[in-house]
Amino acid sequence: MSRPDRPRLLALLDESVLRRPIGGAAVFAAQLRQLSSLALRGTVEVRMIPFSLDAPVTNNASFDLLSLNTTRENMVLYRESGLADELIEDGPTTLRHRARFDKVWSEAISEKATADFLNRQAEIQAHPTAPGR
Repeated sequence: MSRPDRPRLLALLDESVLRRPIGGAAVFAAQLRQLSSLALRGTVEVRMIPFSLDAPVTNNASFDLLSLNTTRENMVLYRESGLADELIEDGPTTLRHRARFDKVWSEAISEKATADFLNRQAEIQAHPTAPGR
């Protein structure tokens, strides 16, 4: 991911996953800092869907889209649920998911605001009993 010709990686994360300290506070704080560092270096583009965003499309199960070129052709959709994992190559289905992703991406908070949130949450996790928390 440090090569100049690295793949473009976009991550759209719900605020809830950036507040839930899985693995304990210290581990979670380190993970948040690492994600912020990757985002600020441009290794990954990260946007958060805040609780305040009223976008019904955010209630979908998670999914990944993979494309080996810069067009929207030949994408592969990977989605998982509690019952099954699927790989889907159907063009209309992958395009529908990409359109939904793009809509929420445009409404989510910016990469800079997300990185700032990640750093604030890391501090909260690292010092949970600090005054004013």
